[in-house]
Amino acid sequence: MYLSSNIYTKLWTASERYIARGMPEVGRPCSEQYRKKSTHSLITTMIQKKEYHSGNPGKTLLVFGAIHGDEICGPKAIAEVMNEIDSGKIVLKSGKIIFVPVCNPEAFKQNKRFVDVNLNRVFKKHPNPTKYEEKLANILCDFMGDADILLDIHSISSE
Repeated sequence: MYLSSNIYTKLWTASERYIARGMPEVGRPCSEQYRKKSTHSLITTMIQKKEYHSGNPGKTLLVFGAIHGDEICGPKAIAEVMNEIDSGKIVLKSGKIIFVPVCNPEAFKQNKRFVDVNLNRVFKKHPNPTKYEEKLANILCDFMGDADILLDIHSISSE
């Protein structure tokens, strides 16, 4: 992918900016109707995925944010880079980029690490998922099937 190092740098820089600002509180994007439901089809509609195609052959970069709901720097950094692509400041010359700004929407909405179990610890296909994060893992693993490169943005905060 032609501008991949530029995009990595932009994501890293944007993440650092939000850490330096003390990670201000952000509005949570999930609406009231999703609070208590967790069917597979509903979870699919909650996970927002945006793809950018260059129109030329090349690698596919997949970028995940908020695997843990209390990590807000990734979604903010991803939003900033998506805005730069949308405005034409960044131009993709080959390949494709797929952004998933919030991988764990219910935990993100609640500003907590996870709902049932740590998504990082159950990140594989589950034939019969019963926990919220197992259902998310199934969806996210499907996204990974389209990617050559995965960038998973995590952040920490301290008091």
